[in-house]
Amino acid sequence: MKRIIFWVILKCLFAPIQSKAASGFITYSGMFYSSISEEVIRADNPNVYSVNLVKRKPEFGNSEDFGTVCLADIEICSRIEENSTLYRKDENGNFIIHSVADKIIPLNISNWNGYESFPLCGISEGTHSNNYGGQCYVSVLSNGSRTIALQFFVGKNKGCRDMKKCFADRMKTIRAVVNSSLGSQ
Repeated sequence: MKRIIFWVILKCLFAPIQSKAASGFITYSGMFYSSISEEVIRADNPNVYSVNLVKRKPEFGNSEDFGTVCLADIEICSRIEENSTLYRKDENGNFIIHSVADKIIPLNISNWNGYESFPLCGISEGTHSNNYGGQCYVSVLSNGSRTIALQFFVGKNKGCRDMKKCFADRMKTIRAVVNSSLGSQ
């Protein structure tokens, strides 16, 4: 009997609880996030929504992952000011992710195309903060009628060459959230 109760408790603690945002744009794991909020930040054509995934446990001062959902293709959305904190086009037409991303990598998932990058981001440890002490992951993907940009804090900057290997465990959760956002049409 004790074994069964212990097994049930473990299963409940570690089960990947899935919850969906009210708009249906994003499905998220209840293991890592306590809630999600979405808000219209641009009501003109095309509409743009902000998305905030609130973490169950803040990491180095980062209490949420965030992004935008723009209801148009990547070319149109990259020119909209509300998306500019995550991605934009510069005056020469070059695609830019974040302000301090060093390498932008093409990304294709099913019929979604776009880019990904691992920009540096801020962290806080006690009373000290460092604008470049953290490592983030940003993906910007579009299917032609919707563009989804999400930024995730993956951990402390370790100076890794292969970010996907260095942060492999965190990337599994991130991929699940990104893939869930692409599956909701």
